[in-house]
Amino acid sequence: MRHQSLGKLALTVLSLSLLGSVSAFAAIVDKGHGPDGLGLEGFDAILHGDVSVADREFQEDYMAHPGNPLAIFNMADTLHSHGQVADADRLYSQAAERGKSYIPDHLLEPHDSTTTVRDVACMHLAQDGKLDPNCPSIRAELDVTMQAALPPAPPPPPPVVEAPPPPATLAPAPAPIVAARNFTVFFDFDKSKITPEAHEIIAAAVDAAKKNGAVRITVTGHTDTVGSHRYNQALSERRAMAVKNEMVHLGMNSSEISTIGKSFDDPLIPTGPGVREPQNRRAMIDLGQPSVAGNF
Repeated sequence: MRHQSLGKLALTVLSLSLLGSVSAFAAIVDKGHGPDGLGLEGFDAILHGDVSVADREFQEDYMAHPGNPLAIFNMADTLHSHGQVADADRLYSQAAERGKSYIPDHLLEPHDSTTTVRDVACMHLAQDGKLDPNCPSIRAELDVTMQAALPPAPPPPPPVVEAPPPPATLAPAPAPIVAARNFTVFFDFDKSKITPEAHEIIAAAVDAAKKNGAVRITVTGHTDTVGSHRYNQALSERRAMAVKNEMVHLGMNSSEISTIGKSFDDPLIPTGPGVREPQNRRAMIDLGQPSVAGNF
């Protein structure tokens, strides 16, 4: 667990240093930095939620332009999203080698007007824990960041003092009955479809919200670590929206439910990249604080 935490910290610092200021994340697509237009069709397909069409467009670009660094990078991203990490890393390395000075006009990554294909390819290699010879600056930053992230030795634990036993004549008070306010819905791999089991859990959440009241309902979608962050962000948002739609279908007010997607950033079971962990493929329903009875 300690090594995983250090890895996340190192990659967070590395990603920020690689991509520049926070303002770089505001512009997902730059225009005018290249004449080829590669990736545009795949980008539009991603925006419309059609991953299969995007995969086909990126593969066709790669077959037609096998030496183009952006075509190589998009093909690597496609392989990575399908769990083919080793093949994806091989193409990321090629993209880093050939894309040192290539600033694309269409890019599905946070970037600014100076970001090259090498920058984003090296970022993915670092996220996969690969120290590639085509990314010397990332190699150096990883070494420095990992050393700086090592925490000091923890102090010794305080001595354990046993509490005196309670008087024999006093019986413990019964715990108060608290209505459930949080519910967890699980999904099949790479799916956002509501299963029969998930429907029963959502129905129980709706019943609790109607009986006990809810100030504000939040549905948060999550994924496992198979695939890229951008792909899983869209998948987590679709899962949250699928749960919200089912709650509305069961009688809830749509305006009282907000949705959030967290990709694989908040796993229930921490894992490395590319791991199919069923308990991380979930959506969390939070009914908030109880409202006045009769609101529903």
